Amino acid sequence: MARKKGKHSADIDSDSAELGVADDDFSIGEDNYSLESILAEYKEQAFLENDKPTPTKILQDKADKIVREVKGVPEPEPEPQPKPAPEVKPAPQPKSAPQVEPAPQVKSVPRSKSAPPQPEAEEDEPEIVSEEFEDSDPDNEFFKGYKYSNPDTTDQIAAEVQRAIESEQERERGTQEGARRVSRLLNSDRNRARAQKPKREPKRKREPLEDDSYLDEPEGKREKPVEEYAKFEEAVEDDPDFRAMAKKFAERCNSASKRSLGAFVICIIMGIFTLIFEAGNSVPFGIGHNRILLSGVLLIMQLGVLAIGVDVLIRGVESFIKGTPGAETLALVSALVTVISGMYYLKADPGAGSLPYSVVSAFSMAFALWGEKMYTRALTDTLRTTEKATAELFSEYLPDDHKTILIKTSNRKKGFYANLMQTDFCERVYGYATPILLSVAIVVSVLTALSHKSLISIPRTLAALVSAAAAFPSFVAFAAPFGKVARKARASFIAIAGAGGADDIYFVDASCITDDDLFPTGTQKVSDHKLFHVPSADRAVRYTASLIIESGSGLARAFSDAIARSNIKPERVQDFAAHNEGISGLVGGQRVLTGTSGFMNLYGIRVPEELNVKNAIFTAIDDDLAAMFAIEYRPVSSVQKAILSILRDRVHLLFAVRDFNITELMLEQKFRVPTANIESISMQKVYAIADERREGLGRVAATVSREGLGSVGEAIHYGRTLRLVSMLSTVISVFSSVFGVILMAVLCGAEAYGAAKAGTLLLFMLVSFAAAQVVNILFLSGGASGRGEH
Repeated sequence: MARKKGKHSADIDSDSAELGVADDDFSIGEDNYSLESILAEYKEQAFLENDKPTPTKILQDKADKIVREVKGVPEPEPEPQPKPAPEVKPAPQPKSAPQVEPAPQVKSVPRSKSAPPQPEAEEDEPEIVSEEFEDSDPDNEFFKGYKYSNPDTTDQIAAEVQRAIESEQERERGTQEGARRVSRLLNSDRNRARAQKPKREPKRKREPLEDDSYLDEPEGKREKPVEEYAKFEEAVEDDPDFRAMAKKFAERCNSASKRSLGAFVICIIMGIFTLIFEAGNSVPFGIGHNRILLSGVLLIMQLGVLAIGVDVLIRGVESFIKGTPGAETLALVSALVTVISGMYYLKADPGAGSLPYSVVSAFSMAFALWGEKMYTRALTDTLRTTEKATAELFSEYLPDDHKTILIKTSNRKKGFYANLMQTDFCERVYGYATPILLSVAIVVSVLTALSHKSLISIPRTLAALVSAAAAFPSFVAFAAPFGKVARKARASFIAIAGAGGADDIYFVDASCITDDDLFPTGTQKVSDHKLFHVPSADRAVRYTASLIIESGSGLARAFSDAIARSNIKPERVQDFAAHNEGISGLVGGQRVLTGTSGFMNLYGIRVPEELNVKNAIFTAIDDDLAAMFAIEYRPVSSVQKAILSILRDRVHLLFAVRDFNITELMLEQKFRVPTANIESISMQKVYAIADERREGLGRVAATVSREGLGSVGEAIHYGRTLRLVSMLSTVISVFSSVFGVILMAVLCGAEAYGAAKAGTLLLFMLVSFAAAQVVNILFLSGGASGRGEH
């Protein structure tokens, strides 16, 4: 109940209904009033005006005064330690000359330990209250003309007084406990710091629970099964030091760069010798037309390439043992089979002057090393960018709306490294394709040998099929676009969390658009204000600023700057609530409403027609219009480009804005963007989504280091482009593997060894690799650079 100060007798009937006074309580004049309700009235005024609990002594003094007023006993002279004498009945005094005790100063009541210290700038508030009541005693105004019907029942009155005091104390304790709970839930970190309360972090002591809970993601429209997400969440631990890991990957990149360069030099020489010989020309360096000698040279050079890429062979063995075969497993099998068949070629000629497939296998190893170089370089760039990032983009699934959204938060990098190291799309595809390709190669080789009734053709046929299966694009299908995207994103201070982050961004349905995204720092300010009938000139400003700062909207910065210039400190806000067109709360014990003119009208507060302007907020204190503030919003062209960029990537915008002045209509007028793909949600859900302290935020998809919506738009574009290009490169690679295996199977089955030469297969695989690189250039060079201009 919000009651205006100094008004008591005029509101007795309505207040009695609000206080819930029973009909059988003590009668006061013509109305029914109880001691409990009267004490509640005193307690409420003292609590709301000063935000302090009422001590027992104050309540007892009030109760004694009630007894004296009922019996008409004059005020006793103050003594140092008065002793009560209930058995002696004082003589009744005339009603016209009662001695009234001065109202106790609430200012002197000791503050509860749970209440935070008030700022020094608020010391003028009690003075305003005392000036308002300086001509009349509120006790006399309240009790004037009222006597109990039976003044002689002293014991009954004393019993009622005691019960009323105990009831009020119990109610007060419950109220204080509830207020503390609500305050802990709703008060922001900024207000808690202002109140100088030590931060309570009990959850940090329970690290196992925190580690397992924050990545929980409900089942939704995702490509990866829920079981895989569960494994991912269980595997997530504290991220390693990004600087140390970046240094480690940089060293691996340098090593892979040097080794891949040496491997390519050897492979190019092998390719030239093979093509010259198969064209019928004489091979230089004294080799001439000697097939056996050239086969031995090619075999030795292949062994040199395998020695350079021994780590690729080791990873191929590990993946085979773990049951997760991939492109490196194909490279391993291709190397083993071609070496065995190359040794066989030194003694026999199964294909009328054919050479072994050593050159194809060697090129596969060289491309594997080159892919490792690009992948480790991308990891290095990503980790170096993430180390200095100031915000993160989380991919979170909303079960109520059945959609995945992208949320921008700060200081929540945990899980980024785990997402960065997730398997990419090409690895997952070849995890299924590798066993099939190897099985087909073995079966076709055996069937071909049986149909020809010659077992000597098995090594050659198997080497041809396995070499064709290890397609060159498979080793760089993800590494090549990831390296280019990471390099471009780093120039924009953005880092995509590898394959996991690209997948998360690719499958989002909407991106949250917040106050800071639309209007970054410096684009909002309080241009003008008008104060109405308020006791204190700065009270409306202070109360409005306190409520706006508590909301955490984009206006918080503007009001913080405004009150800082006037040396005004914000106050603590209780019972904060957000509505669709405004906010409300208790500030300084008074009910404060802040919102649009429509919000004021909704609560019955009349706004003059001449003040019903756009981009203005109004404040009402205790249901009286107190102030109007005109807000200036300055749109930025980069935000307009970012919104159009996100919409072009077929991602909707989730309108999660706390500033009740910013609407879809304002967005359309200020930035001239279509609002068909902008979805609005309730203000309660806006605050729930934007709460960065909550757990279960999903997975870190990317990190950014710039304010505004431009970095979000670029991150979305880079992530989706990386996923799309790697997927197209994987399709080209799988097509090359499947078509190459079928082509070699048909030629070997027809004993057309003259067409199934090593040089012919090498040219085909180089063409497929070139096709994948053309896709990378088309999608990454023009489109990505164009988006980077936000």
